[in-house]
Amino acid sequence: ASMHVKVGSLSDPSDAQGLAHFLEHLLFLGTEKYPDVEDYKMYLSNNGGYSNAYTAEDHTNYLFEVIHEAFEGGLDRFSQFFIAPAFNPDYTKREQNAVNSEFQKNLEHDYWRMRQIKRTIYNDDHPSNHFEIGSLETLEKVDRQVLLDFHQKYYSANQMALALLSKYPISDMEEWARTYFSEIKNNQAPDIEYPPVYLSEKGVLRLIRVKPVKDKKELGLEFPLPINLYQYYEEKPMKILGSLMGHEGQGSLLSFLKEKGLATGLNGGGSPDTPDYGSAGVHIQLTEKGVENYQDVLGYFFSYVDMLKREGFKEYLFEEQRTLARLEEVYSDKGEGTWKAVSFANNLAFYPMEIAHRVEYHYGNPNPDTYMKVLSYIRPNNMLCVLSDSGQETPLEEFWYKSNYNYEEIDGSAFEELLTPKMYQQLHLPEPNPYLPENANLLSESNNLSPHPILLEDSKGLKLYWGRDTDFQRPKASYRYKIYFPNKYTDLHSQVLMTLYIAAVNESMNEASYPARLAGMNYNVSNDAEGISIVVNGYSDSIDDLLREVLANMKDITIPESQFEALRDKMIRDWNNVALGNATGIAREGMRKMLRKYYYDSSEMA
Repeated sequence: ASMHVKVGSLSDPSDAQGLAHFLEHLLFLGTEKYPDVEDYKMYLSNNGGYSNAYTAEDHTNYLFEVIHEAFEGGLDRFSQFFIAPAFNPDYTKREQNAVNSEFQKNLEHDYWRMRQIKRTIYNDDHPSNHFEIGSLETLEKVDRQVLLDFHQKYYSANQMALALLSKYPISDMEEWARTYFSEIKNNQAPDIEYPPVYLSEKGVLRLIRVKPVKDKKELGLEFPLPINLYQYYEEKPMKILGSLMGHEGQGSLLSFLKEKGLATGLNGGGSPDTPDYGSAGVHIQLTEKGVENYQDVLGYFFSYVDMLKREGFKEYLFEEQRTLARLEEVYSDKGEGTWKAVSFANNLAFYPMEIAHRVEYHYGNPNPDTYMKVLSYIRPNNMLCVLSDSGQETPLEEFWYKSNYNYEEIDGSAFEELLTPKMYQQLHLPEPNPYLPENANLLSESNNLSPHPILLEDSKGLKLYWGRDTDFQRPKASYRYKIYFPNKYTDLHSQVLMTLYIAAVNESMNEASYPARLAGMNYNVSNDAEGISIVVNGYSDSIDDLLREVLANMKDITIPESQFEALRDKMIRDWNNVALGNATGIAREGMRKMLRKYYYDSSEMA
């Protein structure tokens, strides 16, 4: 089950930053009907379940999972969070410490550090310029009455969305929803309206320089979107634009940057932050040369955006997305459990009820105007740029995370050149996707069906198995191969060379295989102490083409020397960064080192 409540950290009072998050913690600690603070936790634990919650900027989501037989009892306890929470003052200090521990845990996390630095640049009068997690300092004056007032003001039935997911009939679940949740008070709370502009436009290049904890070289570009993206659920302009900005195939920005030795990776996209505004963004993983020439990278980015604006809306791109959505709705794994319920509840809060369960697959008619409207906001005077690199000069210190950074507003030619970018023939729209399946029919029934894989070939150096699955009725295939190596290649030097080889194969594959990934296909070439594994999955109609592409690149790696050097440099940095990661990751690597006969940790590989 999942309950979405339409209030989050943006509604924190200025004198109690983190209040929404703090209240989320306290709802787990007893209710008037079930006052024992351990009751809910123990009930779920004793019935094979668990619970969790998270506080976003514009909503809070509570969730739990339990065995089916205990579902009704879980709903009874869960509903009381929203009807009559205890807010026992005896546990206030304990949960303040818990929230503060969560904050402390993130102090050395680059994501949270960067997120907070950007907030200091946002408009001073906008709620997004805030500290969302909370700490002992910000929550010290919060008492039971403050919590009750916040709960009463925002936790109103008309601002909630509930999703139940189980094996029971819809009629049973509807009855439970009415029985246990109808007592939630409807205070007719108004929709929270947020100012649509969190970062005003400005005729300069706004640049944040950051010295990250990990050895990262990145360029992040953020573009505020002062529009309601939820309303475009049928046209999906951000999905199309995000796929183009983040494209990795021929004609893409990433392909162009790699060719010039400026970048090793890129991802792009966008989403609504609230019903009143959202943001689009691109993150580029730079080489050393890319860091030194970041202004050239910016120029190439806006050359690509200028090309998109000149080309305008292309219906074939929309149709490809719609075709794939139709296939995925029928044949993909839809997920299950708590997080599926979370997606249902979140969608129900913002989309019409009749499509909330399938909004990602729902397409209406193409709309060039909405696409061009969203694209129009991708411009230099509507951008916040972040350059992350350990060599940056960072004289400023952010208050909460003590992050080192610098902020500049650059005008003159450096900004003017971004307004009139050059044209490059190498930057162009992707060709129609050749990997979209033309035939999604199932293979004809065979008289030679076996419940187990059949050994087709058993000769020197080769064993080949074949299996048929008709249970799930999907026109998909999976090829899995393992190439075993002699034990003499288990030493550290051989493993490093093998890992570099695999990375080079995947890099060589990237441009040609990207359309396949967009078409719902995927592949993985990896290595371990035993040898090389090759996995190719996808629609039966086009999986052979992808397999041939993988094998061709394994035989003939086609990347220039400079690209290989950039790849090797990134791998070394990634290996060295493992020691700066979270404790569970470090512990997991230590465990593998102890348990596996041949295993080399990241420091040894670097």
